Amino acid sequence: MNKSWLMMQQQVYTQTQMVTTMNNIIGSTLFTTCSVVISTVCLTFEKMKTGKNNAEVDGIINVTQQQLAMLNNEKLVYLTLQSLLQQLLEKQKLALNSALNTIIQQQNA
Repeated sequence: MNKSWLMMQQQVYTQTQMVTTMNNIIGSTLFTTCSVVISTVCLTFEKMKTGKNNAEVDGIINVTQQQLAMLNNEKLVYLTLQSLLQQLLEKQKLALNSALNTIIQQQNA
């Protein structure tokens, strides 16, 4: 029985590590990289403006800025969901530890 609980603890630990690692990779790489690229594209279009194509380039810049705003909103949603997932993992770990401690105490009694 103890081996089963230890295996479950290891599984929860592994799951927590995987979620944390993926969260760090996505949070620090994906959103940052996309934001920098979109901002660079906007800046490039600003520099490409001439007197004749202002309206056309302004439209492209506007769409690009909307995409950046959408990306920032999605990042906030992602971070909120990641926080909730981390809380869930912590509760799962505490519940498992509590159950294991109860079993150990009952065996020792």
